[in-house]
Amino acid sequence: MDPLGGTGGVYYDFKKLGPVTLGADLRGSILTTKRGAYEKFNGGGARIYSVLGGVRAVFHTPLAPLKPYVQGSVGLGRSDYGLLYSEAGVTDNGIVGNSPILRNNFEYEGLAGLDIKLLPILDYRVAEFGYGGLDPFGNNSHNYPIKQVSMGFVFHLPF
Repeated sequence: MDPLGGTGGVYYDFKKLGPVTLGADLRGSILTTKRGAYEKFNGGGARIYSVLGGVRAVFHTPLAPLKPYVQGSVGLGRSDYGLLYSEAGVTDNGIVGNSPILRNNFEYEGLAGLDIKLLPILDYRVAEFGYGGLDPFGNNSHNYPIKQVSMGFVFHLPF
């Protein structure tokens, strides 16, 4: 499964300790693919909707615009990856319709990335790499690894 989607969030760096600044991060993601565990292509697909909170550490470099960081996050990941439902939408739970059956999971991720300051209120996130997983809540869920590569822009509030 190689889902595509978007992530949005907020972070606040609150404590400077020498060359490191510690902070908190809250983010949400919506990821989807047409390829699921039981389909080769154009299948029912898979989705991951997540809300994660965590701690981050930004490392100050001799080149002030460069801001490498690491982060650990945990939270809720709702997903249907690996759950089979037929083309008619009849599932093992007897639910009819083509809507996905989403299961709640404990989600965890370790992230590392590099931001470059462009303006006082704008950074360019050159790359962010993540690795983690979805662990089930109970017996009716699933357990899958999550790997992430992303890039984008980071906007800073002026206060």
